[in-house]
Amino acid sequence: MAERNSSRINPLATISKRIDKLNNRIVERLRPWIKATLNGVLAVEEVVLFGIGATLMQIGEWFLAVCAFILFGFLLLAKSFTSDHWLEIVVGSIGSVLLSAILIVITVLHKPESDPWSNLQKPWFKPLSVLVMEAHMAGAWSPSVASSEIDFDIKNPPDDDIQNLELTISRASKKRIKQFSQISTVGDDCSFKPINDFQHDRVPLNGPNDSHLTLDSKEFVDEYFKLNGSVQWRLKCLRVSGRTSLLFKLMADGDAEKDFIIVSGKYERLQSEGGKAVLVSSRVLVTK
Repeated sequence: MAERNSSRINPLATISKRIDKLNNRIVERLRPWIKATLNGVLAVEEVVLFGIGATLMQIGEWFLAVCAFILFGFLLLAKSFTSDHWLEIVVGSIGSVLLSAILIVITVLHKPESDPWSNLQKPWFKPLSVLVMEAHMAGAWSPSVASSEIDFDIKNPPDDDIQNLELTISRASKKRIKQFSQISTVGDDCSFKPINDFQHDRVPLNGPNDSHLTLDSKEFVDEYFKLNGSVQWRLKCLRVSGRTSLLFKLMADGDAEKDFIIVSGKYERLQSEGGKAVLVSSRVLVTK
């Protein structure tokens, strides 16, 4: 009765005894071939679980790697309860939990944000964009200004390079972006141009006394957008290296403070995703 009550109070001790019984059977089976011991079998099990977890990390099976390190920590924890001294049990338990937690944290931190937890998810998994964007006013502006300068920063924090970056940039207020230029020297293969939002290359012009004039000319339309900008701009970059930042200067119509820069598009990852497209959809608040 006392042994049954102690098992209920300390289930880890019971599990530890069962693990010992299983390992003793393994030792008995191995003795005809090698000189096996109980501690040796436990050490091999720990090394195997650690190796399995590290291997699973390398092949992108992050969830299974976490499970392997949980089992690794649980085996260490159960092993600590085989001691007859309470101090060894306490120190061993704390060390087992800490070591397992450290391995799990390392696994989670090494997992790319845009990767699935398992390769089985890849057929239907949609990778998330890791681009970080910021928009700041280049100076102090009053509400009565005719235009605003915005420093627009696109960062690629991970080490992985990306390619074929195609973004459409606009404002939530639907106001024009008059000019678009690049400040940073990184990513010189980027190009940007205003998007023609007129139909059939026609430019409607308003005249005095509610008069209207429509000009049909592709050359005139191109010149018009070149001088006046557009509501939407298209940004293309052939390749962006990891841990780099692309800085652009936007000249926006009116006061752009507290407006949102709307960014949508896609890019491709060069390494782990094998060129799989990553969708981008962001609302970036313009701050001082």
